[in-house]
Amino acid sequence: MPSAWPTQAEVLTYLAGANFTVSPALVTAGRIASAVGMIEQATGWIPFLRDSNDTTRPFNPPGFGGKRYATPRGGGRMLRLDKGLVTLTSLSVSGVAQVLGTDFFLKAFRSDGPYELVEFAGPVHGNIQCISIVGKWGFSATIPDLVWEACMLFTGSLVATALRESVIAGGSKFEEGDESVSYDSATLLKLGKGFSESAKELISPFVRVTAGL
Repeated sequence: MPSAWPTQAEVLTYLAGANFTVSPALVTAGRIASAVGMIEQATGWIPFLRDSNDTTRPFNPPGFGGKRYATPRGGGRMLRLDKGLVTLTSLSVSGVAQVLGTDFFLKAFRSDGPYELVEFAGPVHGNIQCISIVGKWGFSATIPDLVWEACMLFTGSLVATALRESVIAGGSKFEEGDESVSYDSATLLKLGKGFSESAKELISPFVRVTAGL
């Protein structure tokens, strides 16, 4: 599985194989980044590809909610992470380091996915954001092949949309080297929708399910 999102050259090659020849100038880094964002929003994994560096995230103790303002609060054992945790570096409660496998346990809900829940060995009490988790967040350290392909399809959809807007504004073709390729608005609309729907189908197995967590 790839360890990085598609490059411009890879997207261009893929789109050409799908009979959609476009100028390299249209496959921008911004459009590829937007395609990644579409994948993250649709799947619920933000980020999808694991962070390259450790990031610290603070949490309230489990059971912190409610109208009781006295401190310390909490008393729960199950902490929902809201993001995927791929690699744990450390976890502390009120500045005290906790030991994995003794003080707490990490739970994953997919065989191919990250940790999504921390189960503490006992009730946790503390002030606001007393829990600190340091690690690399995301879905995985590599990109599943289906998701990688979906990124190229979403990029193709964005390119088709941009070209369609150009056609509507008065242009009808663009030139690539010695070749002139023409697209009409209806064709570009069909291409854009087709790419987008195909991408959504590819990423459907990776949509995050949060019910019951």
